[in-house]
Amino acid sequence: MDNDRDSLAITEPVETSAPGDTDDALGFVRGLGYGLACVAPFWGLVMATAWLAL
Repeated sequence: MDNDRDSLAITEPVETSAPGDTDDALGFVRGLGYGLACVAPFWGLVMATAWLAL
């Protein structure tokens, strides 16, 4: 009688890179937000000056 089908195979846990990928994605979004926060007022000032000049 073959009882191998009834026993569970021992498997090793699989490591994922999800936490690192999440940190990279959040860093990118944070950097993009900071960049826009610094650049948007400058271009807003440029467009307002051009609007008033015309």
